Amino acid sequence: MKRILIVDDIPENRYFLEMLLKGNDHDVMTAVNGADALEMAKRALPDLIVADILMPVMDGYSLCRRCKTDPDLRQIPFIFYTATYTEPEDEDFAMSLGADRFVIKPQEPEELKRIVEEVLEQGPHSGIPESRGMEEGEFFEDYSKALFRKLEKKTAEVDRLSDDLSRETEERKKLEKTLFEFETKLNKLLDASTAAIILTDMEGNVLFINKRFSDIFGYVLEDLPTLETWFVRAFPDVLLRRSMRHSWKSADDVAAPQGVDLEPVESRVVCRDGTARQVSVIDAVVSDIHLTTFTDLTERRKLEDQLLHAQKMEAIGQLAGGVVHDFNNILTAIVGYGHLLMTKLPDEGPSRGYVEQILNVTDRGAKLTHSIFAFSRKQKTEIKPVKLNHLIRGAESFLRRLINESIELRTDLSADDVTIMADPFQVEQIIMNLVTNARDAISDIGSITIRTRPVAIGDDFVAEHGFGSRGNQVLLTVSDTGKGMDTETSSNIFEPFFTTKEAGRGTGLGLTVVYGIVKRHGGHIQVDSAPGKGTEFRIYLPSLNISEVPDDKQHCSRAPGGTETILLAEDNADLRRVTRLNLEADGYQVVEAIDGKQAVELLKERKDSISLVLADLVMPRMGGWDVYLEAARIKPGISVIFMSGYTDDSIDVSFIREAGLELLSKPVPPTLLSARIREALDKPQQSSGGARI
Repeated sequence: MKRILIVDDIPENRYFLEMLLKGNDHDVMTAVNGADALEMAKRALPDLIVADILMPVMDGYSLCRRCKTDPDLRQIPFIFYTATYTEPEDEDFAMSLGADRFVIKPQEPEELKRIVEEVLEQGPHSGIPESRGMEEGEFFEDYSKALFRKLEKKTAEVDRLSDDLSRETEERKKLEKTLFEFETKLNKLLDASTAAIILTDMEGNVLFINKRFSDIFGYVLEDLPTLETWFVRAFPDVLLRRSMRHSWKSADDVAAPQGVDLEPVESRVVCRDGTARQVSVIDAVVSDIHLTTFTDLTERRKLEDQLLHAQKMEAIGQLAGGVVHDFNNILTAIVGYGHLLMTKLPDEGPSRGYVEQILNVTDRGAKLTHSIFAFSRKQKTEIKPVKLNHLIRGAESFLRRLINESIELRTDLSADDVTIMADPFQVEQIIMNLVTNARDAISDIGSITIRTRPVAIGDDFVAEHGFGSRGNQVLLTVSDTGKGMDTETSSNIFEPFFTTKEAGRGTGLGLTVVYGIVKRHGGHIQVDSAPGKGTEFRIYLPSLNISEVPDDKQHCSRAPGGTETILLAEDNADLRRVTRLNLEADGYQVVEAIDGKQAVELLKERKDSISLVLADLVMPRMGGWDVYLEAARIKPGISVIFMSGYTDDSIDVSFIREAGLELLSKPVPPTLLSARIREALDKPQQSSGGARI
C-alpha cells in the first residue's frame, strides 16, 4: 500500500481523487494548499504527491520547488494535476522544477489511475539536483510568467462565465486572494534582495522600489513619481544621464515577450544626501514591467583600493628588508675596521675620539635598521624590561621630524622612570602611530603632549572602568589640540580599515595596529575626544618593580683571544676580510670560504685542525644551516656560530635557538663576536655538535 498526498483547494477535486485512489488500495492524505502539504509531507513522507497549481497560501509551483530542494523530500515523485488554463511553457516550467508528470484536468479515471501507478512503479528518485540547477532569479522570472499566464486565463474564464454570478464571484475572490498573496510574496522577495530594485511601467512611471534601494540611495517611492525624476537626481552629469537613459530604453527595444537581460553597466550615482555610490546597473523587461537592479560596488572598490595599498606596503617592506640586509653588511665592515683602528691608536688623543664617534654613529645606524626591520615585519618580537621614559626620550628627535614646525611636541614624563615588560620597537610603534594620528588631526597650529605616570589600580578602578587588574600600572597618554571626534567616530577608530581621512592619506590600520600591540602586552587603551576639543589616548600597561634595566648594547670588553683555527664562511668579500683581520688580531688562525659549499670541502680537508665554524646564515650554493648539518656529520661536537643580516619571514630561525646554537645579528661588534667565540670554544663539546650559548 502506497501513501499518496493529494493537494487541491477545491473539495470536489480532492474527494474525486481520494475515492479513486482509495479504491485502488492506496493510503490517501489530503491538503488544501501547498503550505499544509509541505508540513504533512515532512511529518509522514508520502510515496507520491499529486498537486494542483493555483492554490492559496502556497501554489503548486512553489510546493514542487520546496520539495525538490529539501534533502528529505526531493526523492518523492511529483504529479501536477491542473485545469486547462495551461500552455506548453507551463508544462516545461513544471518539468524544470523536477515534476514527473504534467496532467491536464479532467482525465478518465482509468487513465488517471494508470498514470499514477506508472509513476509509483518508477520509485523514488535519487540525486535530483536542486531545482534542476535553476538560479533564484531564473525561477522567479519563469514562475512569475507562469502564474501570470494562468491568472490571465482564469480571469478570461471568469468573464466568459458572467451568466453564473455565484461561480463568477467565487472565482474572482479566488483570483484576488491569489493575486494579493502573490503581490505580497513578490514584495517580500524584492525587499529581501541584496540588490536595489526599481520597477516601472513601459511609460517610465515608478511602480515599486525595494527596501535596499531606499537604504542605499535614501529615496522612498513618494520621492520618485517617474523614472525621469530619478535620472535627474541620480545623474546630475548630463552626458552620464543621457547614457543611462539610453541603457534603460535599449532594454525596451530588444525585449522579447519573455524578457531579455542586458550587460551590466557600471556607473556613479548621487544619493539623496549628496554622497556618491559606485554601482552596477542591469536593466531587464519582464512582460510589461521594466526592472532595474543596482548592485552597490562602493565598499568593494574601497576594499580593492585598500588591498592594493596593502600590497604596495608589503612590496615596500620586502624592499626595505633587502636594503637593510645589505646596509647591515656595510655597517659590519665599518664596525670591524673601526675596532681594528682602535687597537692601533693610543688611549689618549683626538684620533681615538674620532673613531669612537664613528662607532657611535654605526651603533645608531644599527638601531635604525632594526626599526626598518620592525616596519617590514622581519624582526621577531623581543619582550624584555624597558625603561619607558628612556625610550620616549630616545625617540623624541625622530618624533619631532614626523610633525610640522607649527606643531609643538611636549613631553611630561614622571619623575621616576617606570619599567614595563615590552618589545621596545613595538612600543615605539605605538607612540609613532599616535603622534602621526595627532599630527593629522591638527589643521594649523597646535600641540601634542606625551605623558607618563605610575598608577595603582584597585578594585574601585576596575569596577568603574570595566578593565584592568589590581596592581601597579603605567599610564601612557598621548593628547592633542586637534579637531577631535564625535562619539560614533570614537567608537569605530580601532576597527580595521576605518578612517576619517580623505583618500590617499590613510589606510585605516594605524590605530588597529596600536590596539593589537597594547592587547598583546596585556594592556588596555581608552580614547577621550569631542569635536573641537582635541583627543586623548590613554594606555595602561603593567609595570615592573625594578630599578635597574640591563643595557641592550652589544658592546663588551674584548675577550681574550686564542690560537685555535676558525673556519669563516661568508659570501661578502668585505665582511670576510674585516672579520678575518679582527680574528687574527685576537690570535686565531682563520680559514676562509666564499660560500657554504667551499666551507664543507675545507672542513673535510682540515677537520682535525678546525675548532669552530663561523657561518653566515644565507649564502649561495649552500646556506649556514646546511653547513652546520654537514659539519656535525664530518666532525661531531664542533662548535658553530651563525651570523645573519636579517631574519626574513621566509627563514625560520626558531630551530637554531632550539638546537642551542648562537645566532648573531649583523652588524656584530668585534668585541661581542670575540666573546661569543671564546665562550663557544671553552665549553665542553656536545655530542650533537651544537654550541649552546
